[in-house]
Amino acid sequence: MLEPRQQVLGGFFCDNFNTFFFYSFSMSLEEYRKEIDRINHDLAELIAERMEVVEKVGEYKKENNMEIKDEGREEVVKDQFADIFKQNDLPGQKGRKLAHFLISMAIEEEEEVKEE
Repeated sequence: MLEPRQQVLGGFFCDNFNTFFFYSFSMSLEEYRKEIDRINHDLAELIAERMEVVEKVGEYKKENNMEIKDEGREEVVKDQFADIFKQNDLPGQKGRKLAHFLISMAIEEEEEVKEE
């Protein structure tokens, strides 16, 4: 039998028939909060990376005299987030809300770039 491979809130192990089983273990409130803090840090880094690309998009749009808002693209991004959330057993509407927030941040950044 393979040794357990621990994950955030549980782990998996494999028996001799390559069947995976899930087991859970309990963490303290402080441990849960530390895990959330780590995830928050990772999210902030990813959002910063996204905003760097958004700035480049803003520069491209400025150089090519393009409109900042693109409602068609916004719907594509919202649909992508909804699908990703659903694939992770989360409500698609919450994915659309997160996408809306990120799009708002992107529009603000692109407007700042355009004004430079």
